[in-house]
Amino acid sequence: MNLPDPLDGGRIGTASEWMNIRRPELLELFRRTMFGTLPPRPDSLVFEELERSRNALNHRAERRQLRIHCSMRSGGTHSFDLLLYLPGNADGPVPVFLGLNGLGNQACTREKEILVTPWKINLGGLYPTHVADESARGIREDFWCVKRILERGWGFATLHSSSIFPDWPGGISESVLRLFRLRAPRPGAISAWAWGLSRALDCLESIPEVNAGRVGLVGHSRLGKTALWAGANDPRFAFVISNNSGCCGASLARHKQGEDLESILTYFSFWFTEKLHDYRNREESLPVDQHELIALMAPRPVYITSATKDLHADPEGEFLAALHAVPAYRLFGCRDFPPETMPPPDAPYGTDVAYHIRTGPHDMTPLDWEFFLDFADRI
Repeated sequence: MNLPDPLDGGRIGTASEWMNIRRPELLELFRRTMFGTLPPRPDSLVFEELERSRNALNHRAERRQLRIHCSMRSGGTHSFDLLLYLPGNADGPVPVFLGLNGLGNQACTREKEILVTPWKINLGGLYPTHVADESARGIREDFWCVKRILERGWGFATLHSSSIFPDWPGGISESVLRLFRLRAPRPGAISAWAWGLSRALDCLESIPEVNAGRVGLVGHSRLGKTALWAGANDPRFAFVISNNSGCCGASLARHKQGEDLESILTYFSFWFTEKLHDYRNREESLPVDQHELIALMAPRPVYITSATKDLHADPEGEFLAALHAVPAYRLFGCRDFPPETMPPPDAPYGTDVAYHIRTGPHDMTPLDWEFFLDFADRI
């Protein structure tokens, strides 16, 4: 592979040059060619507490449900709900994992008090149309491992991706993007979802019990792509974990294994800006590749993960992207990286740039969470 150089052929040699010259250049290239530009902060943000319990999860946690109201001077409004759990025995402000969920807030735990957040997927026959109901309650309990997160002294916050931009081709008409006068490069769903994560952080910053300086992102699959893009755009996030994010996430486009641009744009073009279509079957012509997206987190810690049976996401391409992001981190004196060859399964490596490949399929599991928590505790 002939990968573009994150340091632009040696032109960038210091941390200051990275932050002031190269990082803005790469960010703009990703905006123009892949994701589009995030909308601005709305003219008004109001955080409404809908529900609070200090006896959540069998008296082990505090639960809050908040509604984030966004409004514009033009009269447009959009609202979405944030679910927050905090450890019940915390002595002070706690760090928080923040992530978008794909099946509704009610899917994350079995607590009946969690409000149902509706979701819809209608992708031309690829999936049937879904509408959230009580049957979704708790079905992602082992995916999010909220109880374990709290046991380790961390908080957990989540919002439903389709409450920001419904995850189907016509979703823009019901999305937050309708509030804004969009200009080229027009954002797709991933930029809208990333915008939603920043608004969730705005809300968390208003809560004294949250250590807002230690809010990190975690995302899986399409929402793992989103976690990287949100972290690239918003330096307030303390770290980023991208799990099984594959094509246009952590996997190198030029590696050409698993899902490619032709495939992802056939089914999910609404996630991206229109310019990306110019590179279908022409990945070598892209002005950037995904190691440079990962490098945009520098010097903040970033964790890339794969799974042995998730060939669609190209585990080797994900590992190589993490490895080729390292030069940007070296500018800041960072030294804790993965090895230069693919590590064995179920063995995490690195902290500044971290990586593991888990035995199993496309998923996020309790074992992944043990590795994530160990990583976050080292930061």
